[in-house]
Amino acid sequence: MIFLLRIALGNDIFLNYIAESDVYVDKTLFIKDIIDSTIQVSLITRPRRFGKTLNMTMLKAYFEKTNEDYSSISSVFSNLKISTCGEKYKKEMNKYAIIFMTLKEVKYSTWEKCFSALKLKISEVFSYHKVILNSLDTYDQDFYYSILSGKADESDFASSIGKLIKWLGKYYKEKVILLIDEYDAPINEGYTRGYYDESIDFIKNLFGGAMKTNEGLKKAVLTGVTRIAGRSLFSEMNNFRSYNVLSEEYSEYFGFTEDEVKQVLEQCKVEHDFEEIKSWYNGYTFGKSISIYNPWSIMNVAYEKNQRLAPHWTNTASNSILKDHLANKSIETKESLYSLINGKSLKLPLRTEVTFNDLIKESDALWSFLLYAGYLTATNIREDFATFNIPNYEVKRELKTVIDLWLTEQSGGISAVTMMLNAMLTGNQELFTDKLSKFVHSSFSYFDTTGTEPELVYHAFILGLLVHLQKDYYFNSNGESGNGRADIMIMPLVGNYKTSAVILEFKKTRDIKKLDEVAQTAINQIKEKRYIDEARKRGSKNIYIYGIGFYKKEIKVLMENFHNHELTK
Repeated sequence: MIFLLRIALGNDIFLNYIAESDVYVDKTLFIKDIIDSTIQVSLITRPRRFGKTLNMTMLKAYFEKTNEDYSSISSVFSNLKISTCGEKYKKEMNKYAIIFMTLKEVKYSTWEKCFSALKLKISEVFSYHKVILNSLDTYDQDFYYSILSGKADESDFASSIGKLIKWLGKYYKEKVILLIDEYDAPINEGYTRGYYDESIDFIKNLFGGAMKTNEGLKKAVLTGVTRIAGRSLFSEMNNFRSYNVLSEEYSEYFGFTEDEVKQVLEQCKVEHDFEEIKSWYNGYTFGKSISIYNPWSIMNVAYEKNQRLAPHWTNTASNSILKDHLANKSIETKESLYSLINGKSLKLPLRTEVTFNDLIKESDALWSFLLYAGYLTATNIREDFATFNIPNYEVKRELKTVIDLWLTEQSGGISAVTMMLNAMLTGNQELFTDKLSKFVHSSFSYFDTTGTEPELVYHAFILGLLVHLQKDYYFNSNGESGNGRADIMIMPLVGNYKTSAVILEFKKTRDIKKLDEVAQTAINQIKEKRYIDEARKRGSKNIYIYGIGFYKKEIKVLMENFHNHELTK
């Protein structure tokens, strides 16, 4: 009989996971570092699916004073790294009252529904600790019951966790540990759904009451994807520190190191080529040098054994935020994004924190948002700049999907985009003109075509659509070629069976009657400046050149075809 290792995939409750899984990557030294830390309130931000909830429930399991036999909890940790750290750390086990909440599922369409879910979360915490009820005076008991029943008003719910910490401290004669997992989920959802102000105001009051100068609080540990600093959410806390993906502290506890990945794959007898796994799921840099793999994806590979590698990571909330902000970003920002998708590394501005207001007002805030959300990684950090790149193939696919979805939503759907691109690649001038014209009229309300450089608007829009061609084509924006710079060049990848190349040049006019003239000027420029040289060097048999003239949203497209180096029309 072949013994199959159990993997409790998706189970992020530590004690349940340990009981139900034969594969565990030991992160228990995280407990030691929390004990050793002198910081009272710690916020640790990591991308989605990087083990935040499992680690938080591990802290709960270790520290929590329960009615269970001490030896049963001790036995869970007896073969794990924390058990080797000495008596100082063993004494902290099973010692404290724990208030634990995870907010990752508090994602609703309206503030009323969101607040109802938050009330339920708080009521569940009060129910969990109702053993203290008889120790309270009548007034406090009435308050306790109003929270349990959900009848308390918003201000009472906002102050409730702070009160509970004080009561638990008095009851157990020991300070309390507060653990809040995915604290920013309702805030992020509020931003995308239109109730950001209500959500952040409530969370600020809830946290302030619980963590600001609360004598009953031993420590608080929070996790999330980002630090929301725009409304000073944590500014009133005296002993607070946040740790993001750039921080050295805790860098090895969220995600898998390469040695840990090899351990899991060997234990589960996964036979995939390791370099292929690395290209799919590695590439994150946490702290100064720790190279990290996506743990959720690795555990899926181990669970699925030797099935074909596939994407497992997605970041739904951040995807929505990214889509919302793409239209507002500058042309230069969009072009940088396309360059990153094409595998380039770029030196770009870096922010230690990002607010939603930053995302609206500052184009360069996008890079730091993408970094903290898990789409990018940063190296060579120098003051306010860093070298950014997409960490791996899985994330590249996810980011491409987000951009594809946004563009196709603005462009009539994937079939319409495919039809237009195929027309362009095969020299079907009439169909290409028809589809491009429809896209311009339906989509360019999202773009500014009346500014000082409207060519770049068309330029960026086409570049975005070209993401669809990545598997078969290389494309370059304003790349050096011949005696000048072509607006966009699309060439088959080396060794690809597709042999057509495309060169596009955009020209504006302030007189709609001169559309034909400027389109012809664009064609002449492509030929005179020998933009076709690079396509010829790559062996392209067909080179389609397009001159695109435009007046606001009105366009004229001319096309000529170089075939075997002979010009035909």
